[in-house]
Amino acid sequence: MITLERIEALAPDQASLAAARKLIDGKHWPLSAIAADKSFIWGECHGSGSAPYRACVALGDLGYKCTCPSRKFPCKHSLALMWRYRQHPNEFSENEVPSWVLDWSSKRRGSKQADQAVNVSTAKDIALVLDDTTGEQPVKDEERANKAKERNQLQREAAILTGLADFTLWLEDVYERGLLAFLQNCSAACRQAAKRLVDAKAAGLASQLDELAASAMHIPEAHRPRFLHQHLSALYLLTGAYQNQDRLPDTLRHDVRRLVGWNLSREQLLEMQDAERVKGLWQVLAVREYLQNDGLRRIETWLELAEANTGRFAVLIDYHHVSAGTVAPTFLGGEVLEGSVVYFPSATPLRGVLVDYRRADGPVATVSDVSLADALASRLAMRSQNPWLPNWPLAVANPKVLVDENGQFWLSDHGTAVPIKRPDPAALLALAGLPIRRATLTWDGWRADLLSADTAYGFWSVA
Repeated sequence: MITLERIEALAPDQASLAAARKLIDGKHWPLSAIAADKSFIWGECHGSGSAPYRACVALGDLGYKCTCPSRKFPCKHSLALMWRYRQHPNEFSENEVPSWVLDWSSKRRGSKQADQAVNVSTAKDIALVLDDTTGEQPVKDEERANKAKERNQLQREAAILTGLADFTLWLEDVYERGLLAFLQNCSAACRQAAKRLVDAKAAGLASQLDELAASAMHIPEAHRPRFLHQHLSALYLLTGAYQNQDRLPDTLRHDVRRLVGWNLSREQLLEMQDAERVKGLWQVLAVREYLQNDGLRRIETWLELAEANTGRFAVLIDYHHVSAGTVAPTFLGGEVLEGSVVYFPSATPLRGVLVDYRRADGPVATVSDVSLADALASRLAMRSQNPWLPNWPLAVANPKVLVDENGQFWLSDHGTAVPIKRPDPAALLALAGLPIRRATLTWDGWRADLLSADTAYGFWSVA
């Protein structure tokens, strides 16, 4: 049985209790459910990530699991789920236990941690959290925190500008020695320069540089100098744009600052009155997972507005620590969601967060009459709006998946073909030569990632 005393004992600190209390309201939980045998409760909670976090609790011993990257155990989402069930059990609909809860349960070791925690003497007190009275001290604390935040931002701006000046000199040295010479030691050189950028608080730029060397190795050797020249030139342009950001349009300025390393939180985005918000039916095209060099696992959930010929896409991006192990995706390819995507400000809006959503019944059919050549041309034209255009989604009508004698997979359409990167041969062989009514892919200017395909045998999505 969940009691306030047990929740209080489990909490790692008073701050976690205070944070959990703010998440009890149902508006934060698009899903709250309980097993028919009352063995588990679980839910999806809006957090700082683009997609909701999944939390579950075993009611027998209050074992818990959450997909958020918090280093506190239990996190505020797990505590809030328990507290919410304690106060609003009627808001938990009886449902079949999902596979991600069963997977977690099967891997658990029997633990008496929760029961033992009740007997631990603690200074944590729910009564303090429930006391809504405010005094002069919290106001002063908030003022000091705001001043400290402003001071830290100014210090970071100065550090970034110094780091970018050093990075410009590094780039000039690379070109003075020549790209062929740079290729001989590309990985080590990029890694070293990226570390200096991290020290300069320009983590976004560092990440791009760190991944550049690995990406170059997937390009045919004869084209690597051109590939490096294109991307190093883009980073040089980004450096200059940041140094002159006050002269940029607001939307492009947001792009530049994000690429260098400044990020808006979910809360900050939702508070922006002019943030673009698109409501409708969204089909989940695919969920892609990437292991970054910085030890984070990046989860990309690709969505498409399920209306004829809109060509409107969105990507939800979330990060998890590798130490958290495998995290079950919140959404699956082919699902249809009814809700709103709020886009981060950009000259070419793509990344967003999903709010006020529910899972819709039944598949949707999105049509397209765009050829592969026209789709590629439209992406190229968008570079005039954003020189750092990201991996961009495209919809193509009636393409084919082909494989050559070297095992390279291609997406082909009426004489135009693009190579598919990081292919899963077992998955793509099912599509090879099969008539495809419509396919979606992402294109970075060099290689394509196939996301989904509508075939005569149903919807195919990359795993």
